[in-house]
Amino acid sequence: MQRPSVLVFSLAAAVTSSRLEAQAKAPPASEFSADLGFVSVSGNTSVTTLSLGEKWVRRIARWEFKQDMGAIYGKTEGTETSNLLKASVRGDYGLGANMALYARTAFDRNKFAGVKSRFAEGLGLVAKLKANDIDQLN
Repeated sequence: MQRPSVLVFSLAAAVTSSRLEAQAKAPPASEFSADLGFVSVSGNTSVTTLSLGEKWVRRIARWEFKQDMGAIYGKTEGTETSNLLKASVRGDYGLGANMALYARTAFDRNKFAGVKSRFAEGLGLVAKLKANDIDQLN
C-alpha cells in the first residue's frame, strides 16, 4: 500500500519542480532600455553626432508587445550629414512554446539615404525552431 502514495508524491514533486523551473526562466513582465550617444571630434575636421534610442517590451499572459524608437543626427563642418528617425510597434500572440502570430508596423526616415518617409506593415506566423541562451533560429 505504500507504493501508490510514493508514486503520486514523486509525480507531484516532478510536476512542481518543472513548474518552478519554467517560472524561474520566465522573462520579466516589462523591460525598458534607453541609450544616448554623443560624439564630438575636432582637428582636421569637425564632426558632431547625437544618437538616442529606446526599447520597451510588455508581456501580458500570451501577449508580448514591443515598441522602439531611435534617432541619429550628425553634422560635419557645420553641415548636416546625418538625419535618421525610426520607430516600430509589434504585437505577438503566443500559440504555444514555439509558435506565435504577430502584427507589426514601422516608420523610418533617412534623409541622406534618400528616404523621405517609409511605412511598413506586416502580419505573420513565427516558428521558433531553436531557442536557447546562445542561439536562436526563428
